[in-house]
Amino acid sequence: MKADPARLVRLKRLERMRNVARQRALENVSSAEMHYTRLKDLAQRSGAMAQGFAGRIDAHDAGALRDLRAFHAALSELSQTTAQDTASARRSADARQAELVRAERSRDLVTERLNSGLRNEEKNKTTKRLADQAHLARSLNRFG
Repeated sequence: MKADPARLVRLKRLERMRNVARQRALENVSSAEMHYTRLKDLAQRSGAMAQGFAGRIDAHDAGALRDLRAFHAALSELSQTTAQDTASARRSADARQAELVRAERSRDLVTERLNSGLRNEEKNKTTKRLADQAHLARSLNRFG
């Protein structure tokens, strides 16, 4: 099979584009994972604070107890919201990871096609060189 130089040029360009897409996917995964980690830490801290305030009854009067309970309720709500945001961030990070896998697979397929084309081109050059050498040898044998 004769290698098409224009096809190889297109494949090289496509490989570069796939590398850029892979880099972007890597950046997206990194960003999503950092966001998830921050939210996870925040959810753990807010949950621990909510648990810490749940059992407190050290209020001096009914107004202070009411304020303490309101603070605890708001802190619990914040903890639940943060836990939901953490779950959403985990799903987002997983989706970005899946995009990275697709980008890497796409790049690998193009690289494989490019390498195959380059091998075919080299094989064709070698075959032509051997054919030329055989022709030269036959020509020299006629005169010898």
